[in-house]
Amino acid sequence: MNFIFTQIKKRLTTLSRSFAIAGVAVVIITATSCSSSQVPKGEDLKGTWSQTGAGYENGRPVTWENQTVVIEEASGQGFTGFKEYAREGEQPQKETVNGVIGVNGNILIVDDDGKFEGRLVDGKLQGQYAEVGDDAAAINIVLTRK
Repeated sequence: MNFIFTQIKKRLTTLSRSFAIAGVAVVIITATSCSSSQVPKGEDLKGTWSQTGAGYENGRPVTWENQTVVIEEASGQGFTGFKEYAREGEQPQKETVNGVIGVNGNILIVDDDGKFEGRLVDGKLQGQYAEVGDDAAAINIVLTRK
């Protein structure tokens, strides 16, 4: 009987070690993958971006095309520039944009009447744009470097 308990104890010890080793491996892989993704700096976003999107504005579906965002200046995690767009039947408009990049890589950009929240994914800024008030809008946005 003692022999059986000894064998069970050995197998449980081996199993426990296997789970412990697997757990440590998961922690190492997770830590490595998290640390390998770099948080961009404002300087990394400088340049001209093409902005497209789709969502709802004033209760109606809307698609944004042919919009341009230009990041002209950057310092540390902050940046500024402008965006240009033309609504159907209207003159082109230009708004100032200001933005910051959080320590976690989240990007916040505000313009004259709304805000974009997103991340840099595979070289593209992807996220959502929102406005409240007269031009209430919620739009999924992608900015692609020109």
